[in-house]
Parts: sequence; structure tokens; C-alpha cells
Amino acid sequence: MTRENPFDVVTPEDLSAEQFSAFYVDLYNDVPIIKQKNNTIISGARGCGKSMLIRSFLPEYLMKDGTVFSDMKFWGVNVSVFKTTLPMTELQAIGGHAPHLLNESLMIMHVLDFLLDGLSKVKGLQFVQSEYKFFYENVYTDLLDNCGYVNENEQNPDFDTAHAFFLSLKKHIKKQREKFIDYLIRVNLNVGAVDYSFNLPLFSYLRFFVPFMDALKELVGFPQDRPIFLFIDDADNLTVTQTQVLNMWISYRTQPRICIKVVTLIDSYKLYRTPWERLIESPHDYQSVNISELYTSGAGSYREKSSYRKKAIDVLKKRLKYSEILLKPNDFLPTDPKQDEKIKIEQDKIRLNYNESGRGYRVSDDVRRYAISNYMRSLGDSAKNRNTFLYAGLDGIIHMSSGIIRNYLQALATMFSKASFYEKDVVCIPPSIQNETMREIADTVLYKDLRRVDSLSSEPQPIVSPHTDVEVLQNLICAMGQTFFEILVSERSQRMVFSIALSNQPDSEISRILRLGVKLGLMHESRIGNKLGTGKTSLYILNRVIAPIFNLIPYGFQGYLYVTNEALKNAFSSGKALKAIDEKKEIDVFQLAIDDFWEE
Repeated sequence: MTRENPFDVVTPEDLSAEQFSAFYVDLYNDVPIIKQKNNTIISGARGCGKSMLIRSFLPEYLMKDGTVFSDMKFWGVNVSVFKTTLPMTELQAIGGHAPHLLNESLMIMHVLDFLLDGLSKVKGLQFVQSEYKFFYENVYTDLLDNCGYVNENEQNPDFDTAHAFFLSLKKHIKKQREKFIDYLIRVNLNVGAVDYSFNLPLFSYLRFFVPFMDALKELVGFPQDRPIFLFIDDADNLTVTQTQVLNMWISYRTQPRICIKVVTLIDSYKLYRTPWERLIESPHDYQSVNISELYTSGAGSYREKSSYRKKAIDVLKKRLKYSEILLKPNDFLPTDPKQDEKIKIEQDKIRLNYNESGRGYRVSDDVRRYAISNYMRSLGDSAKNRNTFLYAGLDGIIHMSSGIIRNYLQALATMFSKASFYEKDVVCIPPSIQNETMREIADTVLYKDLRRVDSLSSEPQPIVSPHTDVEVLQNLICAMGQTFFEILVSERSQRMVFSIALSNQPDSEISRILRLGVKLGLMHESRIGNKLGTGKTSLYILNRVIAPIFNLIPYGFQGYLYVTNEALKNAFSSGKALKAIDEKKEIDVFQLAIDDFWEE
């Protein structure tokens, strides 16, 4: 029997309700702000589970346990910006104040399309025909009139069922949007001979959408006095003008009735001003949360890190169960027994010599800190020998996902596909395939945007005289990787280093390069106390998925290296180590506090 790959990464919209329920693990129940009755800007790295999070707020998921629509504590509406007609170039060619009015009208029609489509799919929605007729005749048509709608012959409401009614409204709104888009296209093609006066309805948030939603919630079968969470997904794909319009909606503060939840990539939301240049501010207008920081930052708590590990294991368990693979996660992703035996030899040496040369408070501390680094050093100086280290085992794969669930699933999907070539009925992933996959993924992640076209070497290549920010970033990553490896195979007491902390206030170039690294997912950003204990400084953690490129150990006790602006500038230009590693001087490397890391 050939098994279907249970780890294939598909968009939440493409998952059936059965698959979503079978696969979904609530990654962000540790972030209560998302469920609060306020406007929220939710940012996160690509692949951290933002779209899956949104779907968990929709009626189809909230009603899976038998809850009826009217009893839900909140009601989520998902409005996707990606792959839509919203960012139309035709809208950008119109001058004056018209762009904001026209964009808002198009955006409201877009929101209504998703809203009505979702309502048409709510199962078991109570339907009283007289109430729906009253809503249509005294709310919907009146609001249309207020927007300048004149063609009543287009309206053809269906009062047979709730499903039919909402589909008929969706069809009507779709018709208005088609006429709107057609008008914009014709205006842009006009050479001045034809009069293209605007005679279509102008929808707005306050004049149409808010009163529409207030009246809609009064219908029988709808949640009464419960908030509506309006998720605007992929909001970073909106134009500048559309972002200003969305900010205007936020500034109206219609929460808790309507809570706008803006979902965007890290550092990609275009601006925070309204069309009249008012700045929306936190916490008055909205609250913000970077959901990636919960699991990716080096300063997260032990509970949060352990929570991600537990949830990653839950994800694996659910997928294995769905595919009827009756193995424990550790058995599905085994470590390499030969490598384990060699590492055990190093552990035994440490235990044997602890009384004479031990460094930690307990012998188990030294075993955990030094056994794997001693084994790595025993492999010798050649890259060929170092590359024999196998990245395999459940904990290692979870650590290398760096708190990004899509990284984890993509790795598992690739491993499963590779294993299927050798065994049709895959029941576990051999360590060799795990290692091969993780090394390939590391290379792809680092060089997806950074690989030198003329480089034929598999080794990271510093760039002489870098000219672009991307080339400078590549040099910095090379310098960090080289430095961290030199520390790893040194005789220092603190060898597991994966982060740099800034000794100085960064200048504009350093800030720009570091932010680019965060935006591309090559680093994660956090804050820690500075050396003097007088404030905070920035901490930048290398994405652990890159560990195999530099033969770093992605788990265990992790420290951070303080670096100066001068060292960073040298790394930018040369790609060489951030600083010379002095075996006798350790004051530049600091251990994260006990709750700044997680492990078994």
C-alpha cells in the first residue's frame, strides 16, 4: 500500500473540514490578545500558522463540537487580500480624493463577498422568512439607497432558505463589483471622447457596513451581543491607499461590536496613517502582537518553548494518526544509533573526568553542554568529516524548525516523500533521510535569495566588496556561522552560541541589514538586558534551520555573543568571523537565563 503524504503543506482554505479538524493544533492559545474584543494587528513570519489561526475562528470550526451558531462567543469572518482584484493598478491612476473613496467602496464589496459566502455555508442556521424579508426591505435596500444605488431591477432576493438568501445577496454584490471594475478599466482607457461620469453606489464602512452588521446580528439564529472578528488576511498586499482606508476603519473604534484583526507579515504593513494623515496609535486604536516571537525569540519563557515542543509533537501525532501510522513520534523520527554510541563515549569521558576537570554544578550539566561539541571536534577540521554529523531525531527536527510550524511540516513532507521512494508503506524516516533533508533545506533557506549565481561551492561564500544589502546580509550570516562554529569546537565553558547581542546603539546601516535578516526569516529578534544592567539591548538569533550549513548544534544550552558596531561592519565587508575566539577569555559570551531555553 502506498501511503498518501500526511505532511503535505496546503493552504487552510484547501483543507476539507474533516482534514482541518484532524490536523489542527491550537498553536496560539498562549496569546490571549487575539481573542480580546479589540482591534489587533497580528504580525508573524511566513509559515508560522497565521492562516490556520484565522480558520479556527470561523463558524465551521467553532461549530464542529455541536455548538449552534447563535451560541458562539464570537463570530469570525475571514477576508483574504491575496490573489484578489483589490490592488488594481487602475485605482492608482485616479487623482485627488477619489482614490480613497473608490478604494473603500471596492474594499467593502470585497469584505461583503467573503462575509455572505461564509454565511451561506453556516449549517443549521435558523431561518424565519418574515424576518429576512424585513431585513432585506428595510435595511439592505435602504443602505443601498444611501450609497447612491439606483438600479433596483438587478435585485433578486431568494427567501427560500438562509443559504439561498445569502447567496442571492452575494450574487448582487458581485454584480456591483463587476460593474465597478469595468468602470475603472474603461475610465483608464478613455481618450476623452466619452463621458464616464460615476453613477455607481459608493459603499463605505460607516454608512453601509457597520449598520448592515448591526442589523444582521439581530436576525433570529445569530449570536446576540457577541463581537464580530473581521480578519483581513495578507494585509501587507494592500496598496498604500487601501492601507490608509483600513487604518481609517480601525480609527473609528467600532470594537467590541466589530473588531478588526489585521494579519500581516513581519515589518510588511505599509503604514499606520489614515487618508487624512492621522496616526493610529496603540493601545487607543489597536493592539499589536507578533505571534512569531512567542516561540522564535531567544528570550521566550521555558513554558512557551516547552509549549511549542509539545504542540509540534501534537501536530506529528495527529498526522500519523490520520495516516494510520501507529508509531510514537520518537520512533517515527529516530536518531542514528551509531552516532548516538559515539556521543555516549564522549559522555562517559566527561563523567569519568568530572571530579578533576568538571565545570558545571552537576555532572549532568557538563554532559549536556559538552558531549556533542566534543564529538563534533573529534570529527576533525575538514569540512568533509564535519559533514558526516547527522541531523536526525525528533527533538533536533523540532529545534531546527525555529518555532515556525510550516518549516517543520515542509521538512516532514520532504522526508516522507524521499522515504516513499525506498518503501511504499512508510512507517518511519531513516536518520540518513532526515539528515539529507535538513541539509538541503538549510541550503535552500539561506540561499533562496542570497545564493551567488557564479558560486559552484556548497560552502557558504563570503562576498568580496558586497554592493547590495542582500550581499551584506550574506556576509553577516557567514560571519555568524563561522564564529559560532569556532566557539562550538573550542575549549570554552560556554560553547553553544546561536545569537548576537549588540554592545552599541546600531547605526542606520546595521539596523537596516539586521531588519532585512529578520524579514527574510534568517534571524529572529528579541530584547535582553544589557551588560550594565541599565536597560535593554537587541538580540538576534540565527534561524536554527541554517545550523547544518555551518555544522552547528541547534539544541541544548544556548548563549549569546556580544558584538560591537565595528565587528559588525567588518563582517559586512569581509564575511569573516565576528571576532577572534580567545580560549582563555570568555567574558564576551553570556549564558541565557534558565527560562530562556527549552530542552527535554
